[in-house]
Amino acid sequence: MRGVDTRNETIFSHVQLDSSVPSDLPLRAIRAITEATLTRLSGAFDALYLFGRRPPLDPA
Repeated sequence: MRGVDTRNETIFSHVQLDSSVPSDLPLRAIRAITEATLTRLSGAFDALYLFGRRPPLDPA
């Protein structure tokens, strides 16, 4: 999904999810790399989606 990653954890739980996941978990590093890569590619994605069409909408 493209766009800002907004999490509203307070609606469903009093515990933040980040506090229950170990800080040295390899998936945290993978997420950081993935987000940085997708941020760099965002301009290319914009060019693909906006070529004479409506802007992309969040499927949710």
